[in-house]
Amino acid sequence: MVSLSPNVGQIQLVFKELKTHGFANVRTFELLKRDWLVDERRARPIDRMIAHTGFITVAKKTPQLFSDD
Repeated sequence: MVSLSPNVGQIQLVFKELKTHGFANVRTFELLKRDWLVDERRARPIDRMIAHTGFITVAKKTPQLFSDD
């Protein structure tokens, strides 16, 4: 499962729900955005970097070993 969240509060909610529903290996990483200046003579990052643009959370559904039935 992959989720894109724009803020920390949402990744906390996603984490809680994933754990509640049997997901494991839950990992979250931040996406950073940096524009580049490219022309005929050079390619370099723009001097001003914008902060985070979002968070990706990845998780794997784990099989249930025991049934409540």
